[in-house]
Amino acid sequence: MQGVFIPLMKTNPAFISAALLGCVVASSSTGLAQSNAGLLGQRYVGLSLFTESLRDRNISNGNGGMAGLNVPLTPFLDFGASGSFESFRDYSVKDNRAFAGLTAYHDFNAFKAFADASIGGSWQSSKVNGITYSDHDGIYGVGVGLEAPFTDRSALFGRLALNQYFQRDRGHYWTYAVGASHWFNEKLGASFTVTFFESSSVTFALGANVRF
Repeated sequence: MQGVFIPLMKTNPAFISAALLGCVVASSSTGLAQSNAGLLGQRYVGLSLFTESLRDRNISNGNGGMAGLNVPLTPFLDFGASGSFESFRDYSVKDNRAFAGLTAYHDFNAFKAFADASIGGSWQSSKVNGITYSDHDGIYGVGVGLEAPFTDRSALFGRLALNQYFQRDRGHYWTYAVGASHWFNEKLGASFTVTFFESSSVTFALGANVRF
């Protein structure tokens, strides 16, 4: 799963995510989980566009797109795969990624709690003074979160994840995501996501989803 509405400020993203997750639970306390709401347990393909603002470097925003697939394997286990590309105008930076993973969830009626694990890779390149640099590495991650319907077609969600590079010297990073999804009918839906990459950047993504 591999998104509101947070201003770019130096507030601790972990605090923001915890507060928003609390809002998700509170908003769902009087509702019921609906089979047509949310993204968990749904068979769909998605396409989204996003922009990333770096908060620790003085370069232009990155812009890109992502395609994804989600397929239920059992009533409480989903398989997902995604691929993305991103480019920054400054220094001709490009960052391409691909991931696959599993998401297990439990329906508590008012909301769904989930845990996920994924594995993938990143391919990066840049050009400085006419010289091209490139690098690639594998990444694996684990995450937990909540999805809370607030209508029979709409849901809020939040996710906290730890991501580790295969090359240990490159370290790890945390991501904090919040968002909303809505199904317009039995086939077409949309989602909006805001993702913090620790305090280094924030990404805003708007996507369309099609059930099949």
